[in-house]
Amino acid sequence: MKLQKVCQTSFRANKMPSSQAKYVDSQLRNAKNIDIISHSSTDRDGLNSAIAMWEYLSELGINARIIIDQKNLNSLHPRRTDCNIIQANETEKINSITPDITFCVDFGEKERINKNLVAHAQQSGKIMGFDHHIGNDMVDE
Repeated sequence: MKLQKVCQTSFRANKMPSSQAKYVDSQLRNAKNIDIISHSSTDRDGLNSAIAMWEYLSELGINARIIIDQKNLNSLHPRRTDCNIIQANETEKINSITPDITFCVDFGEKERINKNLVAHAQQSGKIMGFDHHIGNDMVDE
């Protein structure tokens, strides 16, 4: 059988400078509570990115919560559901903890985040994030 090259796949990532990676690492390791959020109408890549970050933070012993803006979690077919997932409209539950860091995944831009989550994030000590969309990979306000 003869194989034919159909297309050229290219993967590229924005490189994070070593100093920035060390900064992110030290900030995460010093936090006690971190909320992980994604854009409004959370989709699968947003949820699974949040779950991956939750797993990492949990391994570090950090209390992490995932806050999603999606009414039907099961429609996203999450790869795991035993992590701490809160719906974005559960404001009382969300506001019961002020996180040291709000970590954004798959957000693209601030305008794509639920407005009450933006307000909650601004109360936290820091806002940081990783994203696969074009633009900066880390936000620190």
